[in-house]
Amino acid sequence: MESNGSWILSPGRTRSSLAIAGLLATLAACATSTGPGSTTAGNGTATSATGSTTGFNGCQVRTLAGNGDAGPVDGSGGPNGSASFDHPGGLALDGFGNLYVADELDNLIRKLDPSGTVTTIAGTGDAGFLNGTAGPGGTAELNLPSAVTLDDAGILYVADSANNRIRKVEGTAVSTLAGNGIFGLVSDAGVAEFAEPSGVAVDGLGSVYVADQFNNCIRKVTSAGAVTTFAGLCDGGPGFVDGNAGTGQLALPAGLALDKLGNLWVADTGNNAIRKIDAQGNLTTVVGNGDAGAQDGPGGPSGSAELAAPSGVAADGQGNLFVADSANNLVRKVDASGNVTTIAGTGAAGFVDGRANTAAFWAPIGIAIDGVGNIYVGDSNNNRIRVISCP
Repeated sequence: MESNGSWILSPGRTRSSLAIAGLLATLAACATSTGPGSTTAGNGTATSATGSTTGFNGCQVRTLAGNGDAGPVDGSGGPNGSASFDHPGGLALDGFGNLYVADELDNLIRKLDPSGTVTTIAGTGDAGFLNGTAGPGGTAELNLPSAVTLDDAGILYVADSANNRIRKVEGTAVSTLAGNGIFGLVSDAGVAEFAEPSGVAVDGLGSVYVADQFNNCIRKVTSAGAVTTFAGLCDGGPGFVDGNAGTGQLALPAGLALDKLGNLWVADTGNNAIRKIDAQGNLTTVVGNGDAGAQDGPGGPSGSAELAAPSGVAADGQGNLFVADSANNLVRKVDASGNVTTIAGTGAAGFVDGRANTAAFWAPIGIAIDGVGNIYVGDSNNNRIRVISCP
C-alpha cells in the first residue's frame, strides 16, 4: 500500500472486476472484521456477532435470480430457477420494476422483470465489438460489460470495459457513444480513449459520467459524444487527495451514482473510500481513510468507519447511500450524516439467504435501490442477483 492509502494495480487487458478481484484477494488478509455481524470464518455460515435474532433491523435477504451455475441461461428466476449468470456486475432499475444486469463474463446485458423472468437484452455471448441489433439473435457484441445505467427515456448506457467504450442500447439498436477501442487517454470527441471503464451514471440532460478505471478519473460524455475530464487527474496516476477538478485524485474508481441534488458518488475502490463530487467538480471524502477494514461508525477521512474495495454505490431519495463493500462481503449504509452501518452480510464469503445478519455474500459488486427501499445486489462470485428487504 502506498503511504496515501492507495492500492496500485498495473493497467492491463483484464476484465474490470478482475481488477477488483485482485484487491479482494489482497485485502482479505488485512481487512478487519470489527463491524456488527462480521466474522472471519470462510464458509459463509457463521452467525452474527451481535447475537440478534431479527437480523440488522429485521432486514431479510433472498435470491431473485441465479442458481449459482455460471452460464448465460435465460428463464425463470429464484434460487432453483433455470436462469444463470456469470459474474453479474453493475445493476440499473427502470420505472417499471425491471432490473438490468451487466452480466460480465457472459458478455451480455440481461433483464430481470418483476415476475422473475430473465431475458437477454444485448450481446451474443461472444466477446467482441460490433454495433448492430440487440436481443437474442441480434448481431451486437460486447466485451466484458461491467456497468449499466438508464436515462429518463429508457435508453441504456453500458460501460463496455474490455472494448474501452461506452455503448448505447436504444430499442433494438446497439451503438457506440464514445471510445475508439484503444486502452488510453484521449478526450477529443470521436476519438476518445478510455482505460477499462467500470461505472456509468446519466443525468437529466443525457450526459453520461464514466468511472475511467485505470485512468483513475471520472470522465463526462455529452449526448453528442464529446468527452472531457470531470474529476481526478487522468494523467497524474492514482492518489487519495480531496480538492477541485484540477487537484483531486482517485484510485481505480468503480461504481457511480447520481443523487437528486446533482452530486456524483464514487466507489473509490483503490482507496477503500466513498467520494463525492459536487456539480462544480469538487471532490471530497465521505467514508474511508485509505485503510481496509469493516468498522462501522462515523464517516469522513478522519472517522472510524472503514471499507474494503467498495465497488458499487446507490443513492436513495432520503440522502442515504448503499455500498457494495466487495472485499468485506457486506452491504453497508451511509446515512445523510455520514454514519456507516452494516445492512447485510456476516463478512464471510459464501451464499446464505435469510436474516440479514446471517446472510452471506461473495464479492458483491453491483447495487441498486428501488422506490420502496429494496436493495438489489449483483453477487458476482455467487453468480446470483440478491435482494435485501427491510421493514
